[in-house]
Amino acid sequence: MSTMRCIWEAKRQLMEILFNFGFPEECLVPKAISNSQDDSRLDAAITLLAFALAPNVAIHTDGRKVIVDGKSALLHKHSVNCPFGSKGVIFPHQCFTFSEKVRTKAVTARQTTNLTAAQLVLSSKSVTVSNGIVTVDEWIPIAVGI
Repeated sequence: MSTMRCIWEAKRQLMEILFNFGFPEECLVPKAISNSQDDSRLDAAITLLAFALAPNVAIHTDGRKVIVDGKSALLHKHSVNCPFGSKGVIFPHQCFTFSEKVRTKAVTARQTTNLTAAQLVLSSKSVTVSNGIVTVDEWIPIAVGI
């Protein structure tokens, strides 16, 4: 119960700070967002999350395997996106953003969120285009059909 009270107090303080900075009170009222169907508000929130967590990007390869900073890593076992089986998992998009990289026996990405290629491009620091390939942050290639 004390943890829930602490979380509630942190939320209340954050809302008070935002209100004092001039955010209108109506934008601080909780709103339901559907995670089972398309919702543009969820897309906007994920894009903002990608901005906030940049440059923490992982590219899914297979099962729990991802590439982080051009090197092999894994999705953390406690991440909501960690597959139950080790092979054959198909995510809607190949890109993820994550909150932290943990180094133990293997490097793992914790607290992951699936990103579209557009969200990745919008939140990246550098984007180059050459021969129909968009390269994001100098290591993530994205094929573009013209």
